[in-house]
Amino acid sequence: MSIKSNIAELQAFLADQPTYSTHEHLRYESDAVKSVECEQEDILWLYTLHYTKSDLISSGATKADVAFIGNPQHSFVDRHHRLSKFGARSQNTTQMKTLHAALRALYGGDIFDLNQATEMETRRKEIHRAGLYREILQEKGKLQLLCRDWGDEFREQQYFRTAVRMEEWIGISSLCDLQKLESESDRSILNLADLTSVVREQAEKLIAKGAIAFKNAMIYQRNPAWVRRSTFDAENAFSILTKYLHADWVSNGSAWRPELQPLQDYLYGEICALAAERNVPMQIHTGLPEGNCLPLDWGDPTHFLELIRCFPKLEIHLMHLGHPYEPYAIAMAKMLIPVQAAHHNEMMSPAVTE
Repeated sequence: MSIKSNIAELQAFLADQPTYSTHEHLRYESDAVKSVECEQEDILWLYTLHYTKSDLISSGATKADVAFIGNPQHSFVDRHHRLSKFGARSQNTTQMKTLHAALRALYGGDIFDLNQATEMETRRKEIHRAGLYREILQEKGKLQLLCRDWGDEFREQQYFRTAVRMEEWIGISSLCDLQKLESESDRSILNLADLTSVVREQAEKLIAKGAIAFKNAMIYQRNPAWVRRSTFDAENAFSILTKYLHADWVSNGSAWRPELQPLQDYLYGEICALAAERNVPMQIHTGLPEGNCLPLDWGDPTHFLELIRCFPKLEIHLMHLGHPYEPYAIAMAKMLIPVQAAHHNEMMSPAVTE
């Protein structure tokens, strides 16, 4: 049998296998269909929200260009023309290739063929309807389930499960933030112990509702490197945050005040401890963030070496494999996964428990 036929056989086998997506930002189908009907959203709007936007800007597009391409209130034909101008320069990026494939599969058109834009616009209005997710995700994509990272709702269980973002908890930076959490939890927060208790309670409630993972996307707010913090340092940071009525941006690239990092790391450690106790995986955004200006080295997965060592029972998912730091992520798996497995087996061994 030739190598070509072996590859074809493997491709056919893989294409027929059920898959599970651990990281999606898709809107609920009912919301998406309604928004398309009201001409508030379409596929160009969806793709220019995230990553493809960065590719277009790296290809010379201005923010105004991206806003125009993503605005369904403008003519689809005009937007398609503007997209083609910059898309040709970034056609080999993963995001642009997926947009190209989506336009071809859904609308029967080509991102680089300007003559097809009118036909694609007609097709766009025909296909967006209830059941589209089933057809695309389940029937064509063989996706059995998608883990949705968008809010803390738990709808459309036929398609989605939910991973809960933690930035609202660990990024508390002012009295206003504390007051909001007090209102949500119906609890007073006067000190670090109160805050820790409320955060754990909120996390427990979301697990009870159906959250199957927690998500750490601190890379968009600060250098995500995690350091184990003492209660003393966290209490000092808590005292600092109570001096600020409102949170504000700082000038070193972080969205959170650097002096509050001991508190942030402490709270994150508490959530990781809870996740380990409840066997809830922790998803961590590593690698390139969406955007064009955040520091590249913030995506280095080795920032979490201490976290992995401190929580050997915690199941950690390094999202995006740390791209472009894949070799480090692979080395971490090689060096650390056997250690975690040995720890788990030791904890479960009858000889030890007896």
